[in-house]
Amino acid sequence: MNDELLRQKRLVEDLVVEAARKQIADKGAFVKKAFTPTLDLQSLDERITTVAKQETAKKEAKHDIYYQFDEYIKTKERKSKQGYADCLFKR
Repeated sequence: MNDELLRQKRLVEDLVVEAARKQIADKGAFVKKAFTPTLDLQSLDERITTVAKQETAKKEAKHDIYYQFDEYIKTKERKSKQGYADCLFKR
């Protein structure tokens, strides 16, 4: 039991080191996505590259103009719905 916990701890430490080496901003989210209890050293590199590619694609998608418009519209919808409810219940 203790050996397995130590192995998993070492895997998490390796994931954090790789996240720092690849300059991933949110290391915690990266480790959370990449770590599984059954992860072994042979598949560690493959898993790291897969998750790193997903993170960079997600980061690039946020720079897309359509993504920016959608986020802006969502913020305005939330504000208008809350303001509308305030006007109704002020009577």
